[in-house]
Amino acid sequence: MSMSSQTLLKIDEIKSFLKTRNDEDDAVLEMIADGVSEAFSRFTKRTLMTKTLSEYICDGNGLVDLYLPNWPVTTLTSLYESDALLVIDVDYKIDMSEGRLQRLGEESPVWPDGTRNLKMLNLVSGYTITATDTRPFDLKLAALKQVGAEYQRFVDKTFNEINRSLSGQSTSLLDKEFAIGVEDVLRRHMRV
Repeated sequence: MSMSSQTLLKIDEIKSFLKTRNDEDDAVLEMIADGVSEAFSRFTKRTLMTKTLSEYICDGNGLVDLYLPNWPVTTLTSLYESDALLVIDVDYKIDMSEGRLQRLGEESPVWPDGTRNLKMLNLVSGYTITATDTRPFDLKLAALKQVGAEYQRFVDKTFNEINRSLSGQSTSLLDKEFAIGVEDVLRRHMRV
């Protein structure tokens, strides 16, 4: 099994974090990492890893700033407003790290209200692992913690358990979607 292109982690990072060299559970670890990455994207309501769109059409909002659904932006080849090509640093500027387009101009510099009136070509956004690793450290660590927690459940076979009794002792297990501290990190990576 190979990991999805949307997975936040590499198998060697996971194994290093878990301090294991065993290859037996690689397929399980890859599946868990894919599931954790998907859950993180769903929670943050954005695609966290690199996504390439040859064409992206969106609505103008009547404001100076327009936020793209995914960030950071690495490439935006062309931007059209109602079929008119806009010129970067004349008609708009872009904050690549925040995925924010700011409308420029002498008169009413706002993105006009409208439905499907903005078209972007070759929009590439999201974090990368390959040549340059752009993943924020806190997000990477949160993913490692979550994969570790899910893997421990797999090893202990504690799926869907809330309480466990053994030799007269009772243990309560946390029944939360994310490991402790992970949700706080994810909230920092959401658009407010």
